[in-house]
Amino acid sequence: MLELARRVKACQPGIVTVVGGTQAFMVPASFEDPAVDHIYVFTTRANLLEGFAALADGAAMPPLDGVRSRARGYAPTGGKGFNEYLVPDRISTAAYRKHYSYFGYQPCAIMQTSQGCGQHCGFCLRWRLEGGQAVDQPLEVVLDQIRNMAEPSIMMYDND
Repeated sequence: MLELARRVKACQPGIVTVVGGTQAFMVPASFEDPAVDHIYVFTTRANLLEGFAALADGAAMPPLDGVRSRARGYAPTGGKGFNEYLVPDRISTAAYRKHYSYFGYQPCAIMQTSQGCGQHCGFCLRWRLEGGQAVDQPLEVVLDQIRNMAEPSIMMYDND
């Protein structure tokens, strides 16, 4: 990711680069690099909407819990959190989903039905990323996602 961010900045220094994911949650300092503008340590509906709205308006990224910005020396706000369950915008990837596969099923959608885990296994990151208690998504949220999926196969998973 760092190499890609560096290449992007070399081609167009004004492009805003944003990274996130498991590595950013576990070791955010690994992305502290002149080529990375913002590190999403954890994502919530609020910090995504507010952060990207500011960027779309050409404004500076405001101080947000879960986001570390190069302009502020990657300093955290002090707010702690976990990744929030967000229903994915599958429309934005519709043109590419014919390439998606899972264990030979193609095309295939992947859907998470719960977050967090109360087991706290040393080898697993899910509870660290999403919280130490298993929380199932409401059945109607799961059913709505299934109704709106175009793929003939769906791989559903939970964290337990």
